[in-house]
Amino acid sequence: MLPRLEYIRQARIRLGITQRKLAALTGVSTSMINQIESGRCKPSYETARKIFEILGSLEGRTSMKAGDICSRRLISVQRDEKLHKAIDLMRNNSISQIPVFDSSRVVGMLTEDGLAKVMVEKDEKDLKNMQVSQVMEPPPPLVD
Repeated sequence: MLPRLEYIRQARIRLGITQRKLAALTGVSTSMINQIESGRCKPSYETARKIFEILGSLEGRTSMKAGDICSRRLISVQRDEKLHKAIDLMRNNSISQIPVFDSSRVVGMLTEDGLAKVMVEKDEKDLKNMQVSQVMEPPPPLVD
């Protein structure tokens, strides 16, 4: 099933292409694209399918991928590190969660929410002696 025809104009504008460019890519006239977008013309199924395929392929090229925003420098802690060291690391790097490793394997996650709960429940003396492994949450799902 194809998307609604109103999507054509929205997608074209979001991609920053003109009606002329879309017409050239799809093999239909600029006038036809204009009429479809304004609702004055209902294209054949084949024409609509071709337009949506072109828009889809263009969106695939411009869409952001995880690798575009990921950092190469991973900030992490080991499970046997002191909790106060992990808190300092999170504060200094302005991060709200940090992966916990056992050697090179992810074994958990330390989050601001988890830390807040522990800080309410424990007194300051206990916190200074706690290890990350005592506070960490289960690891997040991993994507290869």
